[in-house]
Amino acid sequence: MTKAAAGGKVEEAPVVARLRERAQRRGGVLPASIIGLLDQLLLVLLIVELLYTVHVSFREHVLTAPPFLLVALIAAVRRILVLTAEADITKKH
Repeated sequence: MTKAAAGGKVEEAPVVARLRERAQRRGGVLPASIIGLLDQLLLVLLIVELLYTVHVSFREHVLTAPPFLLVALIAAVRRILVLTAEADITKKH
């Protein structure tokens, strides 16, 4: 039985706990370095998905729209998340 199932408190991973403490010390705002990391991580995801989509298209000799729409959706979500996080930082400072 886990601690959560027994009604106990679930411990956070040390990295998550440190990030939470940093955010609380800064008034609940994520540091700019975390936003940069998020931006880079989502960019890598976007590139990997795009390469996979192109690879499948070449392999099957068929160009279909849905995989490319998924890449566009990832790009849009990435931009929205980063802009929202950056706006939160500028608003707090």
